[in-house]
Amino acid sequence: MKKITNLFREMINAALDSADKITGTDMYYKKAVIYSELAKALALTEQVDYSSETPENVNEEETVAKGSEDKARDPNYDSTTGTINKLKTKESKDSLKKKATSKTNDVKEEKEEVKKNEELTDEWNDYSRNLFKEELEKISEHKDFLGEKLLNGFVSEYTEGIFKTVDEGINPLNVKGFCAYLDSFKDYIDILKYINNNYDNGVEQCVVTAYNGEINKLEDVPVDQFVDFVKLCQSYIGESNESSQN
Repeated sequence: MKKITNLFREMINAALDSADKITGTDMYYKKAVIYSELAKALALTEQVDYSSETPENVNEEETVAKGSEDKARDPNYDSTTGTINKLKTKESKDSLKKKATSKTNDVKEEKEEVKKNEELTDEWNDYSRNLFKEELEKISEHKDFLGEKLLNGFVSEYTEGIFKTVDEGINPLNVKGFCAYLDSFKDYIDILKYINNNYDNGVEQCVVTAYNGEINKLEDVPVDQFVDFVKLCQSYIGESNESSQN
């Protein structure tokens, strides 16, 4: 503790020397900043001895002169008695120390929280949901258009049959990869959306025609037949366009 105390006393003496050389209209403000930063540094160590012992390396006359100047600048200085209210000074130091300690604790807790959040696992939490917000929205959009059953089929294909549904198979560790896999079918999905927006009964009519009425919903199309189904839909649309022109 003694070494740390002496070290900070040396820092204070050096800062006092520098502060006394500051001139200009804002000199008192600059000095106050220096003193404030030193006080915070002292409080944060919690290892400084606040004894009245005079540092060995400081000239006694210089110390007395600086002490007089410091008294005059001290907000707790009483000009009528020429003394400093020690009770108020102690309260000020205690208040500063509490604020510094509180700030240190807040920073420590924030760092621990960030570290905790940065460790992704295969479980969803608020942090991972926010981090992969766009990917989750994309999956939700595909579910609305393709249907839950067909989307689950893509999950099964992506995980090579290990998982059968989005809920059990897609997690923070593989959600980006799964979305990239879905993007490989983007052109085919866009074709189906075009059919839905431009033709009566849209994709459902294509499903009924392609499977002879055995199924009538897009989500019932087997995932391993999806690409061939879309190509078949294109051929139906081509034939329909030719008929309308004739």
